[in-house]
Amino acid sequence: IIMDSLHKIISDIKGQEFAAKLSDNDIFSLVGIDSIDYVEIMVNFEELYNCDILSLEIDWSEINTKTKLGVMLYNHIIRK
Repeated sequence: IIMDSLHKIISDIKGQEFAAKLSDNDIFSLVGIDSIDYVEIMVNFEELYNCDILSLEIDWSEINTKTKLGVMLYNHIIRK
């Protein structure tokens, strides 16, 4: 469910074609997801799941792929 939500959010932000080509392990900064896109992804996720992600004490520079982001979101939001 997390990965489907991320795919939809990325599709809404970057376009359906971009989201379809984005693999789970593509490094965001290398494929055109910049810091503004990243924050927008997080804000959309927070709204969707009614949670507070951006205030978590996480080394955000390490969360640089869809897989890493999905695992972090699952562990800190869904699993909690």
